[in-house]
Amino acid sequence: MSRNTSINRLSNRTIEKALKAGSAENLPDGGGLSLSVRSATSASWVYKYTYEGSPREVGVGSFKKVSLQKARQKVAEYRSMLGENPPRDPKIVKRNERAARQKDRERKIVTLRDMMERYIARVDINWKDHKNALKWRQTFSKDAASILDKSVSEITTEDV
Repeated sequence: MSRNTSINRLSNRTIEKALKAGSAENLPDGGGLSLSVRSATSASWVYKYTYEGSPREVGVGSFKKVSLQKARQKVAEYRSMLGENPPRDPKIVKRNERAARQKDRERKIVTLRDMMERYIARVDINWKDHKNALKWRQTFSKDAASILDKSVSEITTEDV
């Protein structure tokens, strides 16, 4: 029995039918891309490839967030990485990109003003008088003006 190795075998209609059926199955699109259907509401894209002689796989995203077209585009990027000289492993590239995004989020400077605004936004709905938010801002502006725009991690007891 010959194996069908063509690319772009899936259609949105085929995917909708499989999701409607709700049974767990793997729908190959060809070229290593497949949709792993777990239930009528859960499916994710997976790219299977070989890197340095070892079989590998990397998640491309949830079907709810990544369309068939976007999954194919992402896999084309992954294939391009594998074709570079030297080749790059898409799974490692994805992991490094995720780590870089996390570091960027951690590096975001949070000031005392940011914390004050977050607190006011969270408790303002519980205050009977919405003028309290204005009073808080005025008090902070007057009493903590010198540290209001300072990073919370840099505020010391001497500042207070």
